[in-house]
Amino acid sequence: SADARNIHLQLVIPETPLVVQGDGARLRQVFWNLLSNAIKFSPLGGSVQASAARDGSSVVVKVADTGQGIGAEFLPYVFDSFRQEDATRTRRKGGLGLGLAIVRHITEAHGGAVDVGSEGGGKGAVFTVTLPLCTGVTFEGVEDGDLSRPQLAGLRVLVVEDDADSRELVARCLAELGATVVGAASAAEARSKISRERPDAIVSDIGMPDEDGLAFVRSLKRQPEHRGIPAIALTAYASERDRQDALEAGYFEHVAKPVQPYHLARVIARAVRPPS
Repeated sequence: SADARNIHLQLVIPETPLVVQGDGARLRQVFWNLLSNAIKFSPLGGSVQASAARDGSSVVVKVADTGQGIGAEFLPYVFDSFRQEDATRTRRKGGLGLGLAIVRHITEAHGGAVDVGSEGGGKGAVFTVTLPLCTGVTFEGVEDGDLSRPQLAGLRVLVVEDDADSRELVARCLAELGATVVGAASAAEARSKISRERPDAIVSDIGMPDEDGLAFVRSLKRQPEHRGIPAIALTAYASERDRQDALEAGYFEHVAKPVQPYHLARVIARAVRPPS
């Protein structure tokens, strides 16, 4: 995980969101795959930077790591299904081929392109996704009709997620928006931290071992001192039935993975500071 290997994660995004048109779930899959790979292949003490910027009529997203790099002879084949670099060489943990083939397929289906660069062994890699910028569009689905950067300054958020990399990613995204974030790897650990940390909101995974997120939030709602803390489900279980199960268990809202930072932040803000 990023925590265990002391990996520094940096998110560089503009104040005003850059908007592209397409299948949000599939595009989130693209960036989730790239970011997960960057964390996975970064060494102890390494760093990963994800950035987004406008370049003319395009949105350019870069995910850069300081890992083992990719050999020049393998670069042309990185996005081919099942084609793997020699496991004894760079990015030696394997398992990249199919995920990156999906990245290319989704990106190109949205009229974009994906590329990779590396200066060789020990010098990391940079994956670049370019997508058409969407301009002059009215977005009816954005909360409050607002595309501005949400702010969570002054809020304490407890993130409950058994996967360390996912927990670190959510924590970094919320911290970038001003929140003070506390992490927990299980429902039991979260329960032990609630009284001490006094969070304003809880963001919890559903599919956790031992005690899942539904049982966790039900137990909180039975405790008078904790039932007032709003909880948001952040989960890969994304069907309408899953959403209803989460709401019936006591969650304020159900948010599907991969995480979309601005959307999650707005849900948290709405839960903690409901409109008057």
